Amino acid sequence: MFSKSSKVFTKDVLELTLSDLVAGFEPSSQTPAIEELMARGVPITDILRLLCLQSLVGGGLKTKEAENLRRQFLQVSHLPAVLKSGLWI
Repeated sequence: MFSKSSKVFTKDVLELTLSDLVAGFEPSSQTPAIEELMARGVPITDILRLLCLQSLVGGGLKTKEAENLRRQFLQVSHLPAVLKSGLWI
């Protein structure tokens, strides 16, 4: 699916985003990187880990930002059942 250089780039972005969140950078500034990772097909568990960390570090997500991330997550994960189950609030 991805070339070797694409996999390396994706891994680098994932690690940078994670380290930026842990280092205390503005959590909402990491949203574009998380969206890019979703678009590149990074495993759902990694995306959820970043979203949870972003929310935890930032004291929650802004409503509009959370809605946009939720919509994009559902598109790339193909899990509309997540909404029906009530797991995503």
